Amino acid sequence: MSQRQEKMEKKLKEMEKKLDSSDRKINVVQAKVEENKEDLEQVKASVESALGWEGELEDIKEKLRMVELQPRTFEEEGKVRRETIREEVSEAIERDKRRNRIVISKLTTDERGEDLQRKVKDLLQSLGFSEEGIVRKVMQLQDKKFLSVELENKEAKNKVLQRAKKLKENVQYRDVYIRPDLTYRQRKEERKLREEMKARVLKGEKNLRIKNGQLVQVVEIPQELQEERLGEEESLQESR
Repeated sequence: MSQRQEKMEKKLKEMEKKLDSSDRKINVVQAKVEENKEDLEQVKASVESALGWEGELEDIKEKLRMVELQPRTFEEEGKVRRETIREEVSEAIERDKRRNRIVISKLTTDERGEDLQRKVKDLLQSLGFSEEGIVRKVMQLQDKKFLSVELENKEAKNKVLQRAKKLKENVQYRDVYIRPDLTYRQRKEERKLREEMKARVLKGEKNLRIKNGQLVQVVEIPQELQEERLGEEESLQESR
């Protein structure tokens, strides 16, 4: 486990301690609510026996109903808050694991690990990368058309992504795509952006591009290149 992941795990444990403390406070509040409920029950009995005022009785009944709902509301809010925090921490850890990774699709390989390493290095050399240590790890995903490649750092990852468009100029790799390794949440968000982009292109908008999790309009992207990018995104995401 990396130092970054250890720090995130430590933060998660601290958050869980805070949530446990919140649970204890909620239990105290629930106990007080129960005490108030008993007092209201006594008032209700007194009103019913001595006064018989329907208006006040209904008002008291409504207050009792609200009191009965409070413990459940506190508990549900606490549960939602805990689950949200855990989901956010889990997402942050997943993104951290993938920060130096890319996904390569449609690169012809066999199942031997040595062949995967060699194929990836040959591909990167075609993009101008000659450094031996740039590739840390290569893994074949469940769908064997995809490779997950861990690079030495984020800078190397960004350089590879910037040069990936040059693959179209190489006969050997023209069908190969390189993309950042995204979490499930990120892929889901990008899928929505692609649907929006497709709809806007059909309406005649031009120069649209997905960048840093947003759909933006940039200057002077040829229409055929924009359609090509949209097709690449759909091909990659639908297969994953």
